[in-house]
Amino acid sequence: MTSTTTRRAVALLAACTLSPSAAQEGPAPLPEGRPTQVLSVELRDLPGASRVRVTAAAPLQWTSSRTETGIVVELADAEPGPAVPYELSGGSGPVTRVRLHVRGGDDWRSVQLWIDTSGGGEPAVRAEGSSLEIDVPSSAPGTATADAPATLLHSFVPTPRHEPEPYRIAA
Repeated sequence: MTSTTTRRAVALLAACTLSPSAAQEGPAPLPEGRPTQVLSVELRDLPGASRVRVTAAAPLQWTSSRTETGIVVELADAEPGPAVPYELSGGSGPVTRVRLHVRGGDDWRSVQLWIDTSGGGEPAVRAEGSSLEIDVPSSAPGTATADAPATLLHSFVPTPRHEPEPYRIAA
């Protein structure tokens, strides 16, 4: 399923489940066919971990997987903004480098974050609003996964939040 098809499916689902008043209260939808803009990508060392934080103009659809060299997070239907760096070097934590790759064609786009690690434990990926955080803990003894094949870790597609309308009994 392409990201445009996914966006249309989410919009159709929202139109079927939201009341007209609830649909108008949410954020304004992006114009059809326009990818979500990634506004920033930051890499920080934390005590016992590294954190990659992605901020976008709207909630992101993403999938993450582990590779031989680290983690790949794919941001569907997205493109980097003009101030986003295409490569970040790591500090003293388990993330050694973050690289951005833009993929796509005429009708779809995605941004891949290639997060290179020096070992590291199981990553935790969290989304809140239009931000995405990937925490990579330092490697615990016996948890090195450098020889493991690529494995799907997480996947997320945001859905609109709404409050259901109260039931009305016709008189």
